[in-house]
Amino acid sequence: MPKNYFTYYKYPAVIFIVAIILLAIYLTNQYSNHYGYSILGFGSIALLLEIIDRYLWKYPPFSWMFTVKDFSGTYKGEQLGYRLQPIGKKGKCKEFDTKLLLTMIIHQTGSKIIINSFYYDAAKKKSSKSNSEIIGVRLTKDRQHYEIIYNYFNEGNERWNGYYGTTVLKLIEVKKTFKISGHYYTNRKPQTHGKLLDLTLENKKTIHPF
Repeated sequence: MPKNYFTYYKYPAVIFIVAIILLAIYLTNQYSNHYGYSILGFGSIALLLEIIDRYLWKYPPFSWMFTVKDFSGTYKGEQLGYRLQPIGKKGKCKEFDTKLLLTMIIHQTGSKIIINSFYYDAAKKKSSKSNSEIIGVRLTKDRQHYEIIYNYFNEGNERWNGYYGTTVLKLIEVKKTFKISGHYYTNRKPQTHGKLLDLTLENKKTIHPF
């Protein structure tokens, strides 16, 4: 899939970059008749975009170009799950299992956010992992915090098959770091849903625990 560098760029930044590209095209046509210089010029612009996208996007002055902040790192907290389980004539939501320990890894570049979640039971035994697929980021209505909405696939384990789900995260900035809460639901049968509780940024590493 082609990379979309401009997913999280602010419009003025996109206009500025497009202007630079057009200027480069104009100057190349004006002062050079050699195709090699044109290729070199466009290659340099592509290289610059790649460097900004991978390494520089979260640092000033480049960070002003983007609509999102740097959320990347390792977060730890808990997940509480519920199952839609019929009780009597009317179905009710009944809590099932115990709270799962959750390690969430957010990997981020200027053009992409990837979220991987790793679950453990109360005995800290590995339970399952999930990988994000489609992600959207937006400011909350009061424009004070961020929300991340994403679809994911959980790989399952020896007790259940893999399944798809959707998670909505709220990221609250506290003293230049972030705390995460949220909720999720799945397509499992019977359907499950639940809450993500008090995920706290532990460090900026994005190394998977398993």
